[in-house]
Amino acid sequence: SGTSATSGSSGTSAAAGTAGTSGINGVAGGLVYYMNQSTNTSSAFGTPTYKQWSPNPSGSAQTSVTTSVASNTTSTIAAFATDSGVPNADIIPAGNWAFVIHVQLDNSNADFDCYAEIYTYTTGAVSTLIGTTNSVNIAYLGGAIQQLYTDTFIPLTDTNVTDRIYVLVKAINNDNQAHNITFYTEGQTYYSYAQTTFNPPSGTSGT
Repeated sequence: SGTSATSGSSGTSAAAGTAGTSGINGVAGGLVYYMNQSTNTSSAFGTPTYKQWSPNPSGSAQTSVTTSVASNTTSTIAAFATDSGVPNADIIPAGNWAFVIHVQLDNSNADFDCYAEIYTYTTGAVSTLIGTTNSVNIAYLGGAIQQLYTDTFIPLTDTNVTDRIYVLVKAINNDNQAHNITFYTEGQTYYSYAQTTFNPPSGTSGT
């Protein structure tokens, strides 16, 4: 009989491919600041006194405030400030501040743009504008309460630990007649708030 053939040699393994590039960073949720219309800020500030802008919800029932805005003008429809000693931070981390605002129009001809301005405020009564959100248009919707989303990027901002932060919610009346606009917050359905770049407090460990 013939001789057996010899086995062939094994091939070499292919080189591993290079790793792909990393994806973009995800967005983490920052500390929520609630607009507590039922509560004045802890020390007199603003005229009339601004309402409380707090990491803690008030527990109040729904509140609202109605403002008449003259034709083709801009008015402040809500103003909120942190309590003294809040946020107790020497920097505001860079990132987007997002606002969820609830408003209602009561006339079919009403046409508004809404936005928010964010300021720091020192113990020496110096206000500094640090951010203005994009303007969002709102038209009459049969008297329904509408939810608006508006945001702005705030760069890394140095502050004093004694500084407070306040927000003015603004409305531009685009019509040639005066109209009312009603701002809603608190309760369970139409709580207006801002998501900031401050870190939420850590929870306690489970047992």
